[in-house]
Amino acid sequence: MNENKIFNSNNLKTALVIAIAITIISLGVNLFQPPKYQSSSKLLIVINQENIDNYSAIRTAGYVAEILSEVAYSSSFVDNVLKSEFNVQNDFGNSPQQREKNWKKTVTIKTQEDKGIIIIDTFHTNRNQADNLNQAVTYLLSTRHQLYHGLGNRVAIKVINAPVTPEKWAQPKILRNSLLGLAAGLIIGLTFIIIFPEQKILTLFHKTGREPHQEPKDFEFIPRHRPEPTESGSESLANHSDQPIESKTENQYYNW
Repeated sequence: MNENKIFNSNNLKTALVIAIAITIISLGVNLFQPPKYQSSSKLLIVINQENIDNYSAIRTAGYVAEILSEVAYSSSFVDNVLKSEFNVQNDFGNSPQQREKNWKKTVTIKTQEDKGIIIIDTFHTNRNQADNLNQAVTYLLSTRHQLYHGLGNRVAIKVINAPVTPEKWAQPKILRNSLLGLAAGLIIGLTFIIIFPEQKILTLFHKTGREPHQEPKDFEFIPRHRPEPTESGSESLANHSDQPIESKTENQYYNW
């Protein structure tokens, strides 16, 4: 591989142009997205360790966390959230497929199995709705969890972080996404010039073989003179003596 042939000035300019183009596209996509607010809360699963060792209790807490994280995406749980007293707007769609898709974009459930912790994040273009939705999900998981895991009173769920909704919107993250777009553009651009070292993308925008620009010459004044009389042509000249002599301006022309 000839590095000088690949990483010449023309190819490096091409890679830079590709990186800038992808960065601009990424920035444009982020700017056209509506901003969303984020509300976050955290739950802790506590297992009654009577007649059970610590390892089994941790495994049980992780098991319960996984079950509840799946339950939070079920249609019955969504119905309970919409029917709750937290005034959650039903803007998730009418069909079951559309409602499930929009719900997964709005509610995110993450678990830490080894600690028995559930992290709830909700997103909405309206800050109050993001907060109300998180409160509804947190309340239902912490108070009605016994309907889903079958362990009865042996499981308790504590709210260790109440829903918090910052004033500043969380999505899209313009700066982070733009930097990621720039990094992706550089990778794509460098990969392109390595695969196609003979590319001439930039040269397509310029005309090749163009002659240097020439300034127009100043015009040249060339007078048209009457022939001088000679001995052999004196008679011919005399024959034309009666003809009117044209004006000087009519016997002149300009050579541009």
